[in-house]
Amino acid sequence: MACAGPVERGDAAWAAGDMTGAVEAWQQAELDATRVQRLARALVRLDRLDEAEVALETVPPDARGAEGQLVEGLLHLHRGAPEAALAAFEAGLLLDELPELWVNRCLLGAGARPEALGWCREATQRAPEDPRAQLGLAASALSLGAPDVALAALDRAAPLVEDDVELRAWSAQLRAGAGDPVGACDEGARAGVVSIEVAACCVEAGRPDDAEGALRGLGGAEAAALRLRLAVDRAEGAPPGGPRAPLIAAAERLAADPALPATPAALTDQGRLAMLQGASAEAEALWRRALAEDPTLSAPRLNLANALAARGLLPEALAALEGDAPEILAERGRILEASGQLPEARAVTEAALTGCLEAGHDPCVAELSWRLAHLDARGGDRAALAAHLTRAVAAGGAPLADRVRSDPTFQPWVHDPEISGILIGAR
Repeated sequence: MACAGPVERGDAAWAAGDMTGAVEAWQQAELDATRVQRLARALVRLDRLDEAEVALETVPPDARGAEGQLVEGLLHLHRGAPEAALAAFEAGLLLDELPELWVNRCLLGAGARPEALGWCREATQRAPEDPRAQLGLAASALSLGAPDVALAALDRAAPLVEDDVELRAWSAQLRAGAGDPVGACDEGARAGVVSIEVAACCVEAGRPDDAEGALRGLGGAEAAALRLRLAVDRAEGAPPGGPRAPLIAAAERLAADPALPATPAALTDQGRLAMLQGASAEAEALWRRALAEDPTLSAPRLNLANALAARGLLPEALAALEGDAPEILAERGRILEASGQLPEARAVTEAALTGCLEAGHDPCVAELSWRLAHLDARGGDRAALAAHLTRAVAAGGAPLADRVRSDPTFQPWVHDPEISGILIGAR
């Protein structure tokens, strides 16, 4: 390549994906119209838009090919003229089915135009190695209320994104919108995303350090509420006594933040903090306020029922557990078992398990199968015990098997050959 001229050097750099090298070489040469348009395209990729526009203007409009239309469309986008950009992309597609034209038309409409779903599906076929097409398809699917389609597209995009921070950040936001908190937190942490939505996903995924990272530098009501939740989670998870005291104090400081909103979620976390402070009456009042504002929330309902049950007020606790969400039914079953109402406990726990199975939520399946096995062990139903333990250890693995072995209720059964085999087979 040492003897090659600037045109050849530019061509080689372009082929290698070296936009800077291509521009430097081509700008030293007399170029034909095709290469001038490619030069303008390279300048756009380098975000040198003014230079790209000047280069493109040297090619008469009627002499521009697909690459020229692509550059024109991208320049229109940067000027805030999406309709003109769309017209340029579609004019380019009439000249040559350049993959980047398909992708950019997809991105232009993603999440904003119903027809973009079709555009993005086409783009994924025309540019299968371009993750932007899959991300655009995910955004379009989400806007049309199809999270399953969005998640499938995001899974296809994942191995293509590699280390592109901007695309990972977009993927994180899309996964948050599609209801994939673990995936959103994973992508957000890798990209260093600062976002309320990603922070909330990390909280839901049980990853407080990543949640704190996603909140760094953010102010406002939503950030204040999430910081309080993280602080209360940490305090609840600490051993009682000395180690817990400074964590409670930290949560108290956050609870005093004037930015903290009086939303049902924030009231719920303030109630949890009040319980840690030993103020059970205040906690119950806060949870009742949260439920008065949003009766559909499970968290304040569960907290209130637990508090009432701890005081021995089992009828009141059961009355607080209105609704048929699996977590509500599961707690009803726990309280009914604690009160000795075993047939009733079994019925509502089985209903809760059905809901968890339909949702495909393994931790919930493991816990509720364990509870049903607990009821079976108490009632002496060996066949049901074996069936429920099999499902429990399949979902919960070795930790759940260890839990069974250490529970006094199961001790009469752990040496039974069939039961013992189920526990030994746990992985």
